[in-house]
Amino acid sequence: MKKFLFLLISLLVIIPTIASAHTELTSSNPAANQVIKKDLKEIVLTYGDFGYRVVPLI
Repeated sequence: MKKFLFLLISLLVIIPTIASAHTELTSSNPAANQVIKKDLKEIVLTYGDFGYRVVPLI
């Protein structure tokens, strides 16, 4: 029983760190809660040091 409990606790600690795919979102364009009144050509999300550009399909 102790081995099972140890394995269960170990998995609960290890799995969330493995599933973390990105660092925190540091900025976005358009900004959070910004109201957009015209069509967007692109959306830029910046995670830590990496930038990802998302272009919506028209």
